[in-house]
Order: sequence, then C-alpha cells, then structure tokens
Amino acid sequence: MDVQAFVVALAVAASVAYAAVTLAPRALRRRVAAWLLRVPLLAGNATLTRAAAGGGSACGCDGCDAGAAGAPKAPASQVIRFSRKPPA
Repeated sequence: MDVQAFVVALAVAASVAYAAVTLAPRALRRRVAAWLLRVPLLAGNATLTRAAAGGGSACGCDGCDAGAAGAPKAPASQVIRFSRKPPA
C-alpha cells in the first residue's frame, strides 16, 4: 500500500467517524460517551468525551430523544402581496 492510499483511507475513516458522531442522536452519543469513560485508556479525555456527548443533534431538534417539552409553535402567518408590472 502506498502512502497516498494510506492518507486517503485515513481521511475517509476520519470523515466517517465525524459524520457518525455529528449525526447520531443525543441519547446514543451519551450512551457511547458513558461507555468510553469506563475505558481506562480513554478516561483521561473525559472533558472531550463529555463535550462530544452534549450539544444539539444534527437534525436541529435539540433533543427530540429526551422527550417532548411542548408542542412546536406554528410560524406566524404572513401576508403575501402580488403586484403586476405596469404595461410598458
């Protein structure tokens, strides 16, 4: 295996790991972080692990998996006005 293929494989693996962490639901990230904190080798990175477990999810719902805090509000209605161009 040449160096270029190794670097590309490393970049793809890092991209997959980043996407998996970013797109995972918060509950799953918390479970994985709790499991990683029990591993003695990785326990030194507790701050990084806790930071990765927190934060909003990628879908923009910020914790749909934690239970409904209330029904989402409908956006306020807006008036749309159409105006015709005067004939030239």
